[in-house]
Amino acid sequence: MDKKGLMSNIRNCRKCNSGVYTPFFFPMKDQEVMIISAVPSMQAMYKPLTSIRFFRRLCLALFGDKYLREKEQCDNYLREFCGGNIYWTHYYKCFAPDLKDFFQVSDICAASYLKDEINALQPKQIIVFGDGIREKVRALAGDKEQICLFKPFPATGAEQTFDEVREKIKPYLKFVKKAGFANKARYSTPESALQGNEVHLRFESDAFEKMFSEHRLDTPTESIEEIWHKNLVVPNMKRYIKLVSAYSFIENQIQVFLLDYMARTELYTIFKELRGAHQNPSWATVFKAIKDRPVNKLMRDFMEYKPSKLGRCREKQFLNGLNTLRLIRNQIVHEGGFIHAQKYSLKGQLKDNCLYHTSNIQPFPGIFIFANTIYIAQEGEKSILQFVKDLVDLLCELQ
Repeated sequence: MDKKGLMSNIRNCRKCNSGVYTPFFFPMKDQEVMIISAVPSMQAMYKPLTSIRFFRRLCLALFGDKYLREKEQCDNYLREFCGGNIYWTHYYKCFAPDLKDFFQVSDICAASYLKDEINALQPKQIIVFGDGIREKVRALAGDKEQICLFKPFPATGAEQTFDEVREKIKPYLKFVKKAGFANKARYSTPESALQGNEVHLRFESDAFEKMFSEHRLDTPTESIEEIWHKNLVVPNMKRYIKLVSAYSFIENQIQVFLLDYMARTELYTIFKELRGAHQNPSWATVFKAIKDRPVNKLMRDFMEYKPSKLGRCREKQFLNGLNTLRLIRNQIVHEGGFIHAQKYSLKGQLKDNCLYHTSNIQPFPGIFIFANTIYIAQEGEKSILQFVKDLVDLLCELQ
């Protein structure tokens, strides 16, 4: 089976739970490194992966901490998963609430997909994390076992165990060019006394407080949690806020532009649903339409009625960007950035979530679908601002 068909089968899988959970999913491209772990946690299914303790431990195992203090290098850790050379999958793809012993993890996903994933990707190196799935993966890997490296579940304090991992994957990395540990004896786990969701809840609430009050972020620290807050979690929270603010700004400017244009010109039949009326619509009807309809649909009708100098192709690209930004904004506001494979429409119809089917969101370079959640890198922040500037230029031209 080819990569495209296999990915479609995984992301739309309903074998175990009838769609209650969304399969943990990274797009398969031509990555040369494959990471296999046992099963995602409940938090990994509904929270940004940057907040999950296991992901921090995984990144330390793969790249170390030495360059985490460099913001750009820290950002590259995630880029290596988003658009780099690492493909990450699980032996069992969805959260398994009844699983207590990883040696008892269900084989249903692996039997359906894992061997095909290995054959389709043809990785140069496979890293298997978790003693519970060691023999299971070994049996499925066949002649690919020779490129498999088996390691225990990453745990803070055992960094030296993963020196071999970093050496194996170093030749294949695209973005992470610096790896290693600053001091292998440094780390303690103050969160170890916390249980269940409290681990992630406390971590995220601390990050939110820092983002909200903008304090303590420049304090020198040796704590991985503090560094992670400063260089990854808090910046992404801020970029979420910037994206939502950008869409609110755009929405307001388009509505005011249309209200002003129609008040001056009295062209009240610009919108498609108002053109077929037996009599010209009233100003009140037009005002309500502008306030009620999504701005991407308002602009689509307006640009069909009054074409710009951009040309139809660029107009289509702009409208696609406006619609995409709206979809991203809705996922952030209503779902905390999490993306289900399917969603319900306003009419209650179940339909595919188009954002779930991509990895790098066009036309916004630097905004990624990162294991079922939205991640905005530094480049994404710039592309949002550029889109706002392009919109302002367009509205000035259309006026």
